[in-house]
Amino acid sequence: MSAHSYNDLRAHIGHKIACVCYGADGEDPENIALECEDCSEVLVSFNKGDSTVDPLSGKAWRRSITEGTPTGTSILSGILIGG
Repeated sequence: MSAHSYNDLRAHIGHKIACVCYGADGEDPENIALECEDCSEVLVSFNKGDSTVDPLSGKAWRRSITEGTPTGTSILSGILIGG
């Protein structure tokens, strides 16, 4: 992954970003990634079952991606696991 900070993502403003998945055809994807098609870089990548631990609370967050919002943008969101 190449995006670890605000400035890493800022470098891709205005670029064509794609949400892609990898795995066997007809199966739940093993990996989902956000890729910059202009730079051929993987910005963010998660394997199935990955979660992120919030360093402040110690609680796990699962990340999900929603495309095709009314504004035409994509949203990367977090869901608290185990509340």
